[in-house]
Amino acid sequence: AVLEEVSESLDDWAARRIQWATERFRQDGGRPTSGQVLKRAVVKRKATHKKPTLQAALDAAMQTFETQRGKR
Repeated sequence: AVLEEVSESLDDWAARRIQWATERFRQDGGRPTSGQVLKRAVVKRKATHKKPTLQAALDAAMQTFETQRGKR
């Protein structure tokens, strides 16, 4: 029961990795493509096509870079 409480699903892991990769690019000052974010996150593009939650996480991540461009 404890293990179930502290573990995360593969989808949750992938969404967290997309957020992590996005933050790393932001810290590095880069403006990546969605493919570069997925590569750094170690998430396959096919997974985002099959899972709407992952596509939404990637879309939100990419939107932050668009918002960032508008501020400059």
